[in-house]
Amino acid sequence: MSNYKTERDVEVNLINKLFKDILLYPESCLSWDYPVKMNFGREKKIKYADLVVTHSEHKKPLIVVEAKKPTETIQSGISQVDSYAFFLESRYSVLTNGKAFVLRGYYGNSKVNIIESNIDELDSSNWNRVRQLISYYEVLNSLSLRANQSTEVNYEKIKDYRRYFRNIHNIIRDGDKLDPGASFDEFSKILCLKFYQEEWILKNLNNPLNLNKLIEEQNYLEQGGISYINKWFKKSIEENYSEIFDADSKINLSFETFYAVWERLENFQLKTDIDIKGRAFEEFLPTQLRGKGLGQFFTPRSIVNFMTNLADISIYDIVGDFACGSGGFLIKAFERMIDLTNQMPSGMWSKIGVSKNEFIEILKTEQIFGIDAEPRAARTAKINMMMWGDGKRIVRGNSLDTKDEDGKEYFLKEYNSNDKSSGCTVILANPPFGSKEKKESILKNYILGSKLVKRKSQRTEILFLEKGLKLLKPEGKMLIVIPSGILSNESYKYVRDYLHSEAEIRAIIDLPTHTFVQSGVPTIKTSILYLQKFTSEKKKKYDEEFISVKSSDIIKEYEEFNYSIFMGKAEYIGFEPNGRIINDGLDTDLDLLIKDYNNRSDIDNKLINLIDFSSKYYRDKESFRIDNSNIRGKNRNLKNSFIIDFKDIESRLDTSYYFFKNNSQNLLNKFESLENKIIDRSQRFLPKTDEELDIEYRILSVTNNEGVIFNEFRKGEEFTSAYKVVKKGNIVYNPYRINVGSIGIVTDELDNSYVSPAYIVFDIIGMDSEFFIQLIKSPFYKMYIDIVTTGSIRDNLSLDLLKKLKFPKINKNGQKEILDEVLNLTSKQKKLRNNINHNKDKIMEKLHSILIS
Repeated sequence: MSNYKTERDVEVNLINKLFKDILLYPESCLSWDYPVKMNFGREKKIKYADLVVTHSEHKKPLIVVEAKKPTETIQSGISQVDSYAFFLESRYSVLTNGKAFVLRGYYGNSKVNIIESNIDELDSSNWNRVRQLISYYEVLNSLSLRANQSTEVNYEKIKDYRRYFRNIHNIIRDGDKLDPGASFDEFSKILCLKFYQEEWILKNLNNPLNLNKLIEEQNYLEQGGISYINKWFKKSIEENYSEIFDADSKINLSFETFYAVWERLENFQLKTDIDIKGRAFEEFLPTQLRGKGLGQFFTPRSIVNFMTNLADISIYDIVGDFACGSGGFLIKAFERMIDLTNQMPSGMWSKIGVSKNEFIEILKTEQIFGIDAEPRAARTAKINMMMWGDGKRIVRGNSLDTKDEDGKEYFLKEYNSNDKSSGCTVILANPPFGSKEKKESILKNYILGSKLVKRKSQRTEILFLEKGLKLLKPEGKMLIVIPSGILSNESYKYVRDYLHSEAEIRAIIDLPTHTFVQSGVPTIKTSILYLQKFTSEKKKKYDEEFISVKSSDIIKEYEEFNYSIFMGKAEYIGFEPNGRIINDGLDTDLDLLIKDYNNRSDIDNKLINLIDFSSKYYRDKESFRIDNSNIRGKNRNLKNSFIIDFKDIESRLDTSYYFFKNNSQNLLNKFESLENKIIDRSQRFLPKTDEELDIEYRILSVTNNEGVIFNEFRKGEEFTSAYKVVKKGNIVYNPYRINVGSIGIVTDELDNSYVSPAYIVFDIIGMDSEFFIQLIKSPFYKMYIDIVTTGSIRDNLSLDLLKKLKFPKINKNGQKEILDEVLNLTSKQKKLRNNINHNKDKIMEKLHSILIS
């Protein structure tokens, strides 16, 4: 393996020998550079698979083989080999880069990694597991195996259990008059006690724990019932739940309320209908995890599903979430892994060398890990996972540390090449934003903390990025939700340079600003960042070649470090900006982006009409229209995806920037900047003399609907800073709100007024001011402004940035002609709106007259 340098080395020295000498295929069964005819709609393409393996008794393709060079990840070839397997209708595929090996099986629509291992481990057993499945003398037997038929989901039963959980929650809430959060806390404790009782019974068959009877016997004592219950609860914490409950935690309910719940749970067997109860509880959670103090734990299910599907989790993955909240990512990953095991033919397990039930137990104890610093979140995640029959590896603590608050090392340890039990292969996370880590003992362990540059604090979302890469094994994948500013702000370039030194970027997905409205966050710019950690060889090569390089600019010059990045934009994600779910059964943008990603090797970066796109994008509820089909959040025509090579990226990584740049370049090349046509008219004034301090000054503001308007009178003594003087004809805008249209012209009657010092005041030469404002308020320029202002700490169109914007070259007569038409259309629009409002009033009058008569 140490001699493997190229893809050709892997093909000749590993794949060829494997199939000939170990799997015993005759030369006639091996077809190198096999042509694959692929149809994409009306378009037909021919591509070439590295190797296709057939059998003398089975003439059709059986195995598609894809080779990668040692510095490339296995993941980079999965999309390609899957598409070959699909068009060739082959049952298996093999991927290897000379050090890792994956055997994939195709069962209906499922793609299962049957074997996922290191070459060393497979070679040490003479490739026994592989030989039993796809050797020349065994592969036909493997083809005859049939996958288990998946049981259809019983949605009615799920609904019944969801109502059951809701009813119990309501008993607690109404019985002791608790708020939803406190009610859920007590429900969590009782469920844990119920889990403990079942485990006790299993462990002590000769001495079963009949808590119901014991509780009834203790109830005659004054306050004895609840005290007795808490003795058992304390015991359950000591033995099972010390990671999520403090030692002095108690069930804080009246005995009557507790017993009403306990009676409801008497016949509730947690070990039966695990998948149904798990689904029901996971669906019950979102309705409870909303509102202050709860919503932060909830990531929308559409986002969870999308990220889990994008990760293409296999049954061998070790999955971690270091900010697990209610456990949504872990639940979905575990559910997917269970579904994949159910897809595996029953006869396959004996060939792999482990029973299906044994394998599922390994999943529970060694492959699912969650950490959260918030006690309620950790408890919720653990119970959520326990409903699925898991929950053994959910703990509470600051995941930026390596140990919990009790000094115990986390189950999920940072990767160490000398410790086989360390690290994970997949991280799915939506960590909290905005807070800062200030502990020196933690910061000193991070390159982005204070390891290289002395810092007194660091944003937690930045440290979480580095923590994720520390946890991942080589070639491990991290999909994480981050503020979009990390990808674009110039001040975070050092973060992006660090990422380039550790991982390849598989995908960047822009999410709509209303993505987390259901969690109590109305608008926020976020993106999903999908990273894949370097192979050990690539990391070693990087450190040798670029150890002193602080920027990605030099790295891009080396072809061996080049790769493709999938970029996507989503708008329609299954619910509106107000949080209302859209149940229309149609694919969301996220569903379509998954399809694009899976076929990314065939994406053509076709240009779109950006003018038309921006018009649709900025049409919202306040816009005048008859048809309401284009409300933001519901429009299905805004999804977009494209591929960009690493060598072509600039210092920023936000999808919106490249989307706009790629589609506007030809257009903007015909435009010109107003660099020499904009004159700064910022004239500051701060009252100082007694006379100036006593005068009342007219203060103006700028709105997106009315432009510059009178706001208030303010005495000079009330000025806290120097305001700006404005003259008639000046253009004034709010640099933080211009992208929503806060710009206008100072009218004659507002001459010699004053505006906030934050406002920008200027005149423009060679362009009609009103024409300029109509342009700047158009959807295209709103999008343009969004892009150029993303790079600052706060979205802010400074005068310098405004001067760099490009505008069409139109003479005065042309401007007047266009402006007259625009104003005429605007006038018609106002009349239509007034007519509609008038008709509404007439309808109301008619209805009222009927009521009166």
